[in-house]
Amino acid sequence: MKTPFKYTFRDTIQNIPKRQVLEDFKNSFDKSHCDFVAIISEQQLIVENEIWRLKPDLNFNLWIGIGDASVNISDSRDNNKLHVKYIIDYTKLIVSYFLLYLIFIVPVLIFGKTTELIQTISLELLLLTLVFILSLSIAFYRHRKIFKRTLNKKLKNLGGYDWDRIIGNMSDKELKRIINKEREFPEEMLFLVEKQFQQRKETEHKKTTGYNTGS
Repeated sequence: MKTPFKYTFRDTIQNIPKRQVLEDFKNSFDKSHCDFVAIISEQQLIVENEIWRLKPDLNFNLWIGIGDASVNISDSRDNNKLHVKYIIDYTKLIVSYFLLYLIFIVPVLIFGKTTELIQTISLELLLLTLVFILSLSIAFYRHRKIFKRTLNKKLKNLGGYDWDRIIGNMSDKELKRIINKEREFPEEMLFLVEKQFQQRKETEHKKTTGYNTGS
């Protein structure tokens, strides 16, 4: 659903495979009591939450007032860098406070505009506005925190090796064994193995096609 009530967190990272970034976010969100989280492509992860939630966490979690969210990754002009966008939809928070405002305004419409009633309602609306601003600030702070914390997570067991060179020097047979889980290999680097194998297949296909066309 299109809504103007969205906020985007942005950052740039380098030397980390897209798949690993999305997996890190999925692991973070899995622990945050969201209703649904899934990686839907090599560049995007989505989070979906029910409109009303009655769960053991009693709604006291990261997603108070936040509906859907997504993490989108795109390449930069520098091949070693990635642009990461984390978008949260806070329409639920806006609608909730709008309904509360209506509840406070209804007595004025029903009982008339007496000076005492207007003063009371004005004070209540002021307090409600302050609570709304505080709630929105807390929501933004908590989501920015999980965004930064997840991006700062370091890849494990990589040892500082030049994995592009190591994988590039492997034979097709070695790559197949790793993809088929017949050989131990750092889980975080499987994405690069699959990418290298696919590139070799495409290159071989182009050579074969070009040879057949020329003949």
